[in-house]
Amino acid sequence: MNQPFVRRMGGALAAMTLMAGCAAQQDGGGNSDASASVEAGASKEEYIEAMKDLEPIEIQMQSLNAMGENNSIPLEEYAAALEEWSGGKITSKIAYSSSIASAAETGEALADGRVDFARHTPVYEPEEYPNNNRLVDLSILGGREPITDWLQRVGAFNATGLDDEGVAGEFEEHGIKPVFPVWKPTPATVLACTEKPVVTLDDMQGLTARATGPIHVEQLEALGITPSGLNIAEIYEGLQRGVIDCGEMALSTAQVSGILDVANQISFGTEVGFADSGASQSFSQSFWDDLPLVAQQLLWDRLDVFVESTLLSTVEVEVDVIETVHGNGGAFESWDPAVEQVLADFNEKKLEEIRQEDEELATALEDSMDTWATAVSDLGITDNGTYAELPQWYETVSPGLQDFAKRFAEDVLEPHRPE
Repeated sequence: MNQPFVRRMGGALAAMTLMAGCAAQQDGGGNSDASASVEAGASKEEYIEAMKDLEPIEIQMQSLNAMGENNSIPLEEYAAALEEWSGGKITSKIAYSSSIASAAETGEALADGRVDFARHTPVYEPEEYPNNNRLVDLSILGGREPITDWLQRVGAFNATGLDDEGVAGEFEEHGIKPVFPVWKPTPATVLACTEKPVVTLDDMQGLTARATGPIHVEQLEALGITPSGLNIAEIYEGLQRGVIDCGEMALSTAQVSGILDVANQISFGTEVGFADSGASQSFSQSFWDDLPLVAQQLLWDRLDVFVESTLLSTVEVEVDVIETVHGNGGAFESWDPAVEQVLADFNEKKLEEIRQEDEELATALEDSMDTWATAVSDLGITDNGTYAELPQWYETVSPGLQDFAKRFAEDVLEPHRPE
């Protein structure tokens, strides 16, 4: 039995247990000791003791996928950890397959309290979230290695986003408590096309492709591709009906949107590529504010479970996509150097524009990228092949992903722990 299947089965069982044991949600005002608190690093027993007199709390989460699938597993494992560490005081309901709100509407659902914890897409609303979009634009920085460059991004973009008043502040203005401002950044942003792998500039001329966000529109245009603004729910039909020829997206989006049976011709950059397909993972601010302090602390402290599970699941999703492409006669090819040079020239100009708009954010991100490159190296994490070869070697990095999750919790999450 392979590792992804084991994780899927474990996630599904955890979710079924959670769904069976959910209790009614209560606000912080109904608890007998809303001021209870524990120190960072508290044990499970200490948490259970501190929460024994609290009224039950229920969290409404939302996943993009069905129960037990790789993108749902992090929520299922996080929810199970919260219930265990709270002695059953905190339970969770998970709405699967965006059944409460679509990807484009989840930010509003967080703000109005329909959802308490979910992934949402401020990149779809650049006028409402200019600072977050600027941070996503900065993902033109960095390399394209499957694991090391990806982990560098995970650390740097979330540390910078949580520390930056402009980025964090605009979430709060919209009724959202930011947890991971860019989640999960990945250099695996590709072109998935219907007819053939698009690898040269000549191949790209005259094509139409779905674009994730504003910067992706600009990058596609620089390559001679006409961008389209289809949202994630419209990609499959757009490709099937020939409205678009390709989709610019993360590998995980290719799986979530189910497009691999109609667009399995994948191409990507090995040195320079598209900006990341940035989303965010957040709490509802109203939900968060109503929690007693010790509950906030537990939700924050056990985010380490969510992070580790997300890292493992992300790699497994990418492996699944690559294996699916190879198994159904598709292609997974790298761009010609001339394509990467066009994007390199565009990225250089774009970076200068961003520096002029917000030099403090750009400098902080660049410094953080250096810090997290060193952190990844110190953990001994290395790449042992390209994206196309990932299924052959990804299991060798699992221990490193677990070590990285611990480092991330210490350096990114703990400084923002509620006290």
